[in-house]
Amino acid sequence: MMVQESIEVNDAQLLVTKLNPETYFKDRVDDKIRAYTRLSRLYRGAYLIVGTLSITASASVPVLINADLGDRFPTLFPTLLSLFVTILVSLERLFRFREYWRNFDFAEEALRREKFLFQAKAGEYANKNENDAFRLFVRRFEEKIRAERIQTLDDRTRDSTSQ
Repeated sequence: MMVQESIEVNDAQLLVTKLNPETYFKDRVDDKIRAYTRLSRLYRGAYLIVGTLSITASASVPVLINADLGDRFPTLFPTLLSLFVTILVSLERLFRFREYWRNFDFAEEALRREKFLFQAKAGEYANKNENDAFRLFVRRFEEKIRAERIQTLDDRTRDSTSQ
């Protein structure tokens, strides 16, 4: 663990020496924040669509079964609708739209907060010279990205039966 941490610190220091703050912010910070925003919106949309469809379809099944629609309405339709609901719920469980939406939203907010603290010279950046503050920012920013990746990998490899 100690070797891994020193490698990461060296990587962050290498980034600092090769990049100036403007380049790092444009190529890394703003790009990552946009990526997390896009992923958060994508997974939120998928979660809401799948959830809305499954709720609507599942609520319709008993109504269709008990409705007296005569011979004009095939009894196969409620069965197919139930199958559709099962597929939607299974897809939600498989792809974990809600979990990823929340993870990406949290990561985006954490990165934005770190950026604003650095720009305002607040929090841990107060009373630090520009170079030290930038080094600290790069380290903390990269740690937050790493933590999100670990969380996402953990979510992806978690057994779905443990939910």
